[in-house]
Amino acid sequence: MNHEIWDPIERFEFDQAVSGYGFITRLAFENNWTAFFTLKAIEEYKKFMYLAAVENVMVSPSKIVDVVWHQHLIFTRSYNDFCSILGKRIEHIPSTHNPQEKEKFDKAAIKTKELYERNFGEQPKEFWFDQSFEDSFTFKPSKVNVVLQVVIAIGIMVTGVFLFSRYLYDFYIGINTPEFLFDFLLLITISFLGLTIYNRIKLKKIAKVLFTHPAIRNLNASELIYIKTNRLRNVIHGYLNNLVVSRDLRIVSGNSFEAEEEYEQHEQTEFNVIMDVCNERTSWRYEYLLTNLEQKPIFLKVKNAVDIIKSTVSNSVSFKRQFFVNLLVLSIVSTVGLTRAFIGFTREKPIFFIVLINIVLIVISAIYLQYLYNNVLKEVSGHYEKEIIPKDRTHFDGWEWNYFLIGSSLLSVSFSYLLESQGGQSTFTSNHDNFSCGSSCGSSCGSSCGGGCGGCGN
Repeated sequence: MNHEIWDPIERFEFDQAVSGYGFITRLAFENNWTAFFTLKAIEEYKKFMYLAAVENVMVSPSKIVDVVWHQHLIFTRSYNDFCSILGKRIEHIPSTHNPQEKEKFDKAAIKTKELYERNFGEQPKEFWFDQSFEDSFTFKPSKVNVVLQVVIAIGIMVTGVFLFSRYLYDFYIGINTPEFLFDFLLLITISFLGLTIYNRIKLKKIAKVLFTHPAIRNLNASELIYIKTNRLRNVIHGYLNNLVVSRDLRIVSGNSFEAEEEYEQHEQTEFNVIMDVCNERTSWRYEYLLTNLEQKPIFLKVKNAVDIIKSTVSNSVSFKRQFFVNLLVLSIVSTVGLTRAFIGFTREKPIFFIVLINIVLIVISAIYLQYLYNNVLKEVSGHYEKEIIPKDRTHFDGWEWNYFLIGSSLLSVSFSYLLESQGGQSTFTSNHDNFSCGSSCGSSCGSSCGGGCGGCGN
């Protein structure tokens, strides 16, 4: 390796000025990448460009590297500076998908692999062989959607009521109402407890598979807070609280924010974005400020990246099977109660209580299934809390990690009072040992370039 060329490349900063929508933020936001995956993709891009600069053969980028390259070309000044370091201007040659060119590009890819391994070691699969961030996960996508599963479950209930009322008629009428209600409630309780244990086991297995991916092993505190709470504003609360503590922001009139007239630029871009927004007005009401900040790419990229991972897992064959088991068990339990209501109705017996219990069961089942769907990554944040962070506390230091671990209890008194005055909006505590509540919060609130590239000419 030529360190005279590589060392300046390695040190090159893509975000040369503090910006709320700089190169790194834009790359993560537009491609739904985690913070680590974004930085690692840039690192792989640097390695590729080094090979393009020092080798006198055609080299070919991966899909992920090409995405970074496409964006860098848009940042003209940065790209020119980068090429100056390389010692030559690397021209981008787009693929025309011409069959005659295929052999040339295939040879370039093979040569690139050889040169990469000679200089940097083995190519990481997630950045050189997978086609996208989503594809880099090893979950097999399911062709069955949730709507179809729900339709099947409804069909099972209707068929079950018909069969139970026909073949178990004597059994049903032989049980008096108080006894049946007690037994039915006991069946419901046992079913939910059993499903909770089953889901915990299955989600732990999913988390174990996820942790084979480097992006999951290197999530930042903001991404984990969003996984833990499903609320982007919980992430923003941490930054707002720090600005209140540092006196860059003031809480006035109980539920509004005002910015200090003079403040120093912060190292973290998130703080500067908040201050820029706050300076657009004399005063911001809490809810309006939160709504505005939730749309900023610097924060929205956190949600987008985590949601892509959630979507990849929840649409996998393994999770769809788990979800259907839950749906099937709850459907069968509902069938037991609905059959009792149907038989009672045909016999003109009072059925108010059994109908009420069935309605409550269906509502609770829907909420439970929605919770399961939304918290498919819950065991990931729990594993960080219980296993990863305690073993290396010095690495996971700083207010962000403390905020992730402790939750809203870490917030200042004035900021906590503001949240309480808003009805406890988006507060959360550390409660990873409980499956029954995803975030322990009392809140009700809330493209990459296509086509690919063949290689580069030099």
